Amino acid sequence: MVSRIFELDNLYFPTPWTKGAWIDHISKSNYLLGTLNSGDDLIGYLLFEFSIIDSFSHLLKILIIPEFRQSTLAKPFLEKGISLLQERGCGSFFLEVEADNTAAQRLYTSIGFKVIHIKKDFYGSKRNALIMTFIQ
Repeated sequence: MVSRIFELDNLYFPTPWTKGAWIDHISKSNYLLGTLNSGDDLIGYLLFEFSIIDSFSHLLKILIIPEFRQSTLAKPFLEKGISLLQERGCGSFFLEVEADNTAAQRLYTSIGFKVIHIKKDFYGSKRNALIMTFIQ
């Protein structure tokens, strides 16, 4: 599964991680990896880092392959991840999203995330990030 996640990350994510970074993240107990399948094919993933002690979670990555992006899969997929973390005691969530990624911003806003900060050049020169938060 890590190989397929790494493959999708490299194909579709603007800032992919190394395979070693993926293995390192998903092998730790304070990370939640969610996968989305169509039949036997992995079509998406999400990865949260969380701290039960601090009751927060950070959405590090979410991806759905382009053929499925206009479907209604993204919102319930993300909501399920949030729900699982809420059951573990997380009450606040945050993420970074590229300022130009309006589709992702619409998804996050539809769930209740709000922009709290703009981080200049977060993704590289002239690639700003919006810092968004959702508190239960």
